[in-house]
This record gives sequence, structure tokens and C-alpha cells, in this order.
Amino acid sequence: MKMRPLVTAIVLAIVGAMAVWSFWANVLDPHPAGAPSAAAPSSAPPSSAPPAESSPLPPALAGLPLVAELSGEQGLASVEELHGKALGEGFDAAWVGEYESQGRATLWVSRSVREIDAEELLVRMTDRIMEGDSPFSRPVPIEMQGVPAYRLEGMGQVHYYFRSGGYLYWLGIDAPLSEAGLGELVAAAKVVK
Repeated sequence: MKMRPLVTAIVLAIVGAMAVWSFWANVLDPHPAGAPSAAAPSSAPPSSAPPAESSPLPPALAGLPLVAELSGEQGLASVEELHGKALGEGFDAAWVGEYESQGRATLWVSRSVREIDAEELLVRMTDRIMEGDSPFSRPVPIEMQGVPAYRLEGMGQVHYYFRSGGYLYWLGIDAPLSEAGLGELVAAAKVVK
């Protein structure tokens, strides 16, 4: 019977390692070196799929160019993974952008059909983070260019999230670029609305 706590500890360690790896592989580094990115041109023949929606991702943030983008089913899967299945309800499209040069930023955007759904998602995210079971500090309400937002820290970066119309934005960015990046993102989000 003394083996049970050891087995439980091993199983929990494996599950924890898998969760960290999944977050890293799907959110923080969705395009490892050498892998084709969603932003790379494709040599595949054109398909009969409907044309892609216009992306709400700015081409650059705080001097960092957009180097990789996920959208469509890949974008939805990545944002659902970030939110968790229960938290991720209420949106119908999502994008993830990686920005990199003399610093790094990642932008997650989800779009809800109704603004109330986006607002409810923002509240659920805030409540979940406030529970304290996340790698982030407690969200601090701020305002940027008249837009209410939240600021928090974790995973080596400053993070902001806010809603603009039916879109919900989450920006993780290196601290020295954080205020400029948020200002540019809010200005871009006001246009997308």
C-alpha cells in the first residue's frame, strides 16, 4: 500500500509535464524552427474553401513584425487550449500572432458573434485568474485610450487583455515594449470593431 502515493505522484508529474509541453508547443512556440508557419506562402494548389477572413492581427506591434500567424481551425484550437474548453465557449473565430525581432510578443484574439458573448468570456477569464490557479499575477484594471483593460504579469512577460466590440484581445509582451505595444494594439482594435 505504500506504493500508492508514489504512483499518484508519478502520474501527477507526467500530467503536469504534458500540460506544460502542450501550452509551450501550442501557444508559446506553435511554429518551431524549420516548421512551416501559417504566414508562410503555400505551394499547395488553391482549394475550394471559402476565402479567409480579414485578420485582426496588426502587421507589427512596438516595432516587432508579425512573423507567424494561426487562424481558422488552428487559431480556434490554440485559443480554446489557452482558455480551456469550458472557458472558451462563446466565440466563433480566433487568431494567434507571434511578433519577434528585438523582443517578443504573442497576441491571441477571439471573435464572438455577439458583444455580450465577448464580455461574458472576459468576465469568465478574469474570474478564473482571480482564483489564483494560474501562472499570472492578479489582474489590475487599467485604461488605455478610453478602453478598459487588465494588466498582469507572468511567464516572463507583461500581459494585457481587453474587449473591443465582439473581439477579445490578450497580449503577452516583453516588459520594455509593453506600453507601446498595448497602445498600438488598442488603436488597431478600435478600427477592427
